[in-house]
Amino acid sequence: MFPDKGGPPHSSLDLALELTKICDLDVWTDSPVLPEHERQFRRVFRLDNELSPSDYDEIVYVLGNHRMYHPIYSMMRQYPGVVIQHDAHMLDFLNGLVGGEGLSELIKHEAGVDYKVTSIVKLISDLENIGVPLLSSVLEPASSVIVHSPGSRDVIARNYDVEVTYLPVGMPYPFAHEQLEDVARRNAKLTLGVDVDRPCIVSFGEVHLLKGAKQCLLTLAELKAMGAPFRFYFVGPVLPELRADLERMRDALGLGEMVTFTDGVSEEEYIRFLQASDIVLQIRQIPFGQLSGALLDAVSAGMYGVSSEGLARAIEAPETIIRVNDKASNIVYAEALYKLIASEKYKVRPAPSWEKFSKDHAFFLYAKNLLERIFGRVTG
Repeated sequence: MFPDKGGPPHSSLDLALELTKICDLDVWTDSPVLPEHERQFRRVFRLDNELSPSDYDEIVYVLGNHRMYHPIYSMMRQYPGVVIQHDAHMLDFLNGLVGGEGLSELIKHEAGVDYKVTSIVKLISDLENIGVPLLSSVLEPASSVIVHSPGSRDVIARNYDVEVTYLPVGMPYPFAHEQLEDVARRNAKLTLGVDVDRPCIVSFGEVHLLKGAKQCLLTLAELKAMGAPFRFYFVGPVLPELRADLERMRDALGLGEMVTFTDGVSEEEYIRFLQASDIVLQIRQIPFGQLSGALLDAVSAGMYGVSSEGLARAIEAPETIIRVNDKASNIVYAEALYKLIASEKYKVRPAPSWEKFSKDHAFFLYAKNLLERIFGRVTG
């Protein structure tokens, strides 16, 4: 089951289409389903239809950190099943469900500390110090839990009485080799207006303070001072007020035209940026094994890059992603970028480890592993 927008629904659709190749699948969703997809499912239901558990060998729910998942959660409480838990914490989801007062009570229950929730942003920043991801009410109805990072598995196994399994998530953009070679990448650069003579560094995904937006700018200022040539793009949506604040910071740091905000881009443009970009930079300090779909996208495009260690560890990133300690200074990130640019390794695409990573993160393998986790060995 998946709602009609956001990151997890993208992978949920890919998973559902692969599952149809090895099992009979009914889909429960409020999304408009394209006819070519609907033909592959046994049946499609709206979330407000009546569900009869006896019709199924298993029910699988998809949950993410957004209040749009509340209807799915309500059904899960009524009809328990396997839960695919996409996010390491669910604070936005829970805030919409129980509010700040309910979250304060949950913190007292799980961590044994008094903490008055006044801001979700501040709570996310304090979550590591609180020491637990506050998932008890989310996981309590689940018969078992599937997560997409080893860190999330370890945290849930240590703190909650529920069976948890780690399955590497499939890659949403399975590029063909020729799509990542010089000719295709140069065409993508020219189409997007990206300078073909300078390394193109990109941070993918929503631009947010919790996702390292200011740290990226400070890192780039250090990189410029080291004398490295580059152009940098934030590829993802950004709130107008935050964009204005970040543009002022960019200009004050002397980065001027070196840094561009694309704001929201189409799916086609996003794929072109994955082809055109030379180096990915993803900085984020969210604890408990939080997965970065943006970093996974970059690796699926055979890219080199620099990332916070926790993000790289969560997707088991190959050696082409240089890992920097989550608490490291901006200078350390800049030094890693400088060495990568100087080495010119990023010019060879796809990276050598790309083929193996692609096979290990194919959606068909994810679907097969999911069914084997539920029912035992699956042939085909």
